[in-house]
Amino acid sequence: MKILPPIFTISAFVSLFAGSALGAIIAQQDFESSPASPELTYTTTGTPALNSGAITGTFAPTGSTWGASGQGLSFTTNSGSITFASLNTIGLTDVDLTLRLGALSINSTANGVDTGDNFIVSISPDNGVTFYEQVRINGNTNARWSFANGSGSAGRAYTTSAVTVFAPSGGGQRTTDGYTFLSVTDLPAVSNLVIRFTTANDSIDERWLVDSVVVNAIPEPDAALLGGIGMLFLLRRRRI
Repeated sequence: MKILPPIFTISAFVSLFAGSALGAIIAQQDFESSPASPELTYTTTGTPALNSGAITGTFAPTGSTWGASGQGLSFTTNSGSITFASLNTIGLTDVDLTLRLGALSINSTANGVDTGDNFIVSISPDNGVTFYEQVRINGNTNARWSFANGSGSAGRAYTTSAVTVFAPSGGGQRTTDGYTFLSVTDLPAVSNLVIRFTTANDSIDERWLVDSVVVNAIPEPDAALLGGIGMLFLLRRRRI
């Protein structure tokens, strides 16, 4: 049997290690009737509604859909929350949360989220005992944006310090400050990480819409893999 020179074997190991350093989805919730795996399950307060496709009737912005892709979740009451099942992030690095957010006027073309309305992303490192608010999106004088026409991003790295607040600079239909791409990066490595979203509106015709919740992470390098790479480099040096 022909034995490959060590340089090729080392390359194979390095390629394998590089592949393990790529981020992978560890949990997600797309709010579809058959959710994508690995599913991040959730519970709610308030009165959530799951709808899909184009919104019909009187609404704004025009051309809005209930979900960023397929089905999305909104609340038909003035306030509510979504609390996701706990995640074990020990042994993971670069744990990041991303989601999509829309703000719509329903049953009218003149409603939207106001200054007192908000959508808050909170993180608990201790299985829901203590939550730390990370990102808060405020409204502004009937501001509204769809998943398609909003292009603003709002996020920060996880910290236990005060919440970071984002808000449109004006009311009506928004684009660059229609905050649809939300994120919290560098989530802590804990055994019971809990993610929670809370919503508040002063009218049920002003809707926050949520979709495409994804948690990505990178597994820590396996000790055996690192040891094998080190041994191969040592053998390589001995042959030179």
